[in-house]
Amino acid sequence: ANEKRRKEKTIFEAAGNYESLADMTPEERKAYEEERKREAERAKRVIEEVERAGLEVSEELKELAAKSSLNEAKTISEILNAKLKEIQYKKEVGELVSKAEVEREAFELARKVRDAVLSVPDRVSAMIAAKSDPKEIRDILTQELHHALAALSKETV
Repeated sequence: ANEKRRKEKTIFEAAGNYESLADMTPEERKAYEEERKREAERAKRVIEEVERAGLEVSEELKELAAKSSLNEAKTISEILNAKLKEIQYKKEVGELVSKAEVEREAFELARKVRDAVLSVPDRVSAMIAAKSDPKEIRDILTQELHHALAALSKETV
């Protein structure tokens, strides 16, 4: 039966027809193992690309990709490749931004808030110096802080 299958199809076309690697000839096992290693390397490269794109890949998945059967390695590669393409698409349409870009924007916004808040004393110190009523002082400070925050919200929109 194995001889007939070998004549009909190549090892990769008939891979599903073997119950185990033991049913293969030494040449077929060698070809299968070489293809499995190539696919495991491909899976490793895809994992590295996915990680560079900012996603975490579990250690279990990395080990599985390295030690899996040919079909499992292909499946892992295809799943991760699809995830990578999804990430690339989301970046292109603007749904996903880089961590560095978010950190830079957050820093800039925090700097603007800090500058706006720290500029309040310079603007109100003369007005407050002339006041003795705590409620008036509080109202002046509150009004200036609201003004500074409103200016920021108009600027960031």
